[in-house]
Amino acid sequence: MGQTRRLPSIRFIVVYILEAHASDTWPMKWAVEWPRPRTLGERVDYALECRRALGVTGTMDLLVDDMNNAFDHAFRAWPTAYYLLNGTTLSYIGDCEMDSASYNISKLIGQLNLLLN
Repeated sequence: MGQTRRLPSIRFIVVYILEAHASDTWPMKWAVEWPRPRTLGERVDYALECRRALGVTGTMDLLVDDMNNAFDHAFRAWPTAYYLLNGTTLSYIGDCEMDSASYNISKLIGQLNLLLN
C-alpha cells in the first residue's frame, strides 16, 4: 500500500486595522465609509460588517487590532499588507503594488508552494 502524504494545514487570518479612509478624517466619497471608531466595540462591529460584506464569513479567522493600533505599528500593515508565517517564523511579507491598493499574489502562492513541497 502506498503512503498518503499529509499536507500541512493552512490557516488564513484577517486582522482588521484602523480605517484607512474614515469619513471624518480622510473621506474618499466611497459607497461605504465609516467614521473613525472611538471604541474597540465599534472597531469590532466594523470588522464583522466588512467580513460579512466580503463574503469571507466562516472561511477565515478574524482578529481586530486594538485601539492603540499595536498590530499595525508592529507589522506596518497600513494600507495593505499580508504575511506568511511558518509556525512562529515570519517567512514572507507581501505589500501592495506601487501607487496601488491591490497586490499580485503570485509571489505569495510561490512561497506557499515552497512550504507545501
